[in-house]
Amino acid sequence: IFITKQKKKIMQDLNELARKIHNNAKAKGFYNYENADGFLQHQLFEIKKELGEASEAHKKQKFADVQGFQDSVNEYFGTSKIDFEDKISAGAWNERFEYFVKDTFEDELSDVKVRKLDLAAWQKLDLDCLSVYDSFEMKSKYSVSKYLNKICKVCDKIERQSKKEKSSCYVVSYYAVKGLMMVDEIANYFKIDLDKHIELKMQYNSLRAKLHGKQY
Repeated sequence: IFITKQKKKIMQDLNELARKIHNNAKAKGFYNYENADGFLQHQLFEIKKELGEASEAHKKQKFADVQGFQDSVNEYFGTSKIDFEDKISAGAWNERFEYFVKDTFEDELSDVKVRKLDLAAWQKLDLDCLSVYDSFEMKSKYSVSKYLNKICKVCDKIERQSKKEKSSCYVVSYYAVKGLMMVDEIANYFKIDLDKHIELKMQYNSLRAKLHGKQY
């Protein structure tokens, strides 16, 4: 398979982003019990939950106001660099993110990709098989639930493949990438800058408490 320099760069960036997301998740304590029975199933279930939340946000037509968020941030901070180590500054940024962006369709879709990349890095999957996946095309806004459900089924395939002793890492990687590409196709259809939303969500998550204030 011929791989262009541009596609190779995308693969490298995706693998690097996955490692960064995973390291952040570990720092927040989400992998303290990674060897516990059922941990993989728990991680896959969390992805399915995000898929459900994305579907609900879309049905409610809850969309992000990125421009409103940026304008509000600029109005508060001006040209000053934001000091996220400062509790007041971090709190002000968080308030604006929660008001303009959090829990919207774009935000939930970015959560799906973040969790999938986290899973890929944890399983040490190489996302280079991105080159062999043929993307699909969204035909209408009503296809959202259909394709979110397809991503859910991909999670089931990852679980089944992971249980097979002779299952190659490549096969599991393929299904992981297939799910990622489906998320990207949905984002492209709605003209969502998913990279920007992932960047915002990673910043927001970095400011949250251990385990994001939950038990696990």
